[in-house]
Amino acid sequence: MFSEVFSKEVRYTGVTLGYQIGAAVAGGTAPMVAEYLMSKFDNSWLPVALYIMVLAVISFVAVLTVANKNKDTADINE
Repeated sequence: MFSEVFSKEVRYTGVTLGYQIGAAVAGGTAPMVAEYLMSKFDNSWLPVALYIMVLAVISFVAVLTVANKNKDTADINE
């Protein structure tokens, strides 16, 4: 589904950049954010769990957005 977001001319670059930048930004900062939340809230894991749930909701909304775009494109092509 992710590859369908980009045209065929830039598909490989778009998928790769999206994956690598997303991994660096979200995956690279997640341990620092988790450590900050743990220290700020007296070693409680609940803020970290909430942080993960918020990121999951953002990801889910992004997937729905892409899925709707692909559905609209399929309707036009038929």
